[in-house]
Amino acid sequence: KLSCQLNDFLFISGIGHPSINKEGEHMIFRSKQGKFSIFNWSTDFMDLPTKPIALVAFASRIWAFDENNLYKINPEGLYVEDVSEGVGILNNKSVVTTDIGMFFCDRNNIYIHNGREASPIGGSILYSQSKPEWQVGYLDAINRAEMLGYTPRLEYDSIKKCVYIIL
Repeated sequence: KLSCQLNDFLFISGIGHPSINKEGEHMIFRSKQGKFSIFNWSTDFMDLPTKPIALVAFASRIWAFDENNLYKINPEGLYVEDVSEGVGILNNKSVVTTDIGMFFCDRNNIYIHNGREASPIGGSILYSQSKPEWQVGYLDAINRAEMLGYTPRLEYDSIKKCVYIIL
């Protein structure tokens, strides 16, 4: 279900295979270098404590997201270097990597990650403040979008250097 590419390896998660039980949803597998369709599933894998909903390659690391956690993963050793608890993601379309940084959003805020730490950037749009009768803040918009069955997503415009949050 999930994949990303880094250093000529393919990393995958959300595995559905008869030889791999439900644990495959929590595991990340790494392909052989330069051979994206060949996996040694008995040695080139790691197990996360939660089921990831997005995998992203950024700043020479693999980033695995669930709804409440962000895992920084070393791609060579396949181990978790750092965990940011309380910072997650809405879905696998709610993250975008750019030359400026990695942007993502969850139910609480919008963030930029510089490779070392995530910083919230949505403060000025979280709530409708200037004219409440005309505008909806980010938090209300996320709740409404999910209630109506929409999949919130982030997109990057490289010409305007803008990140769009599509609700």
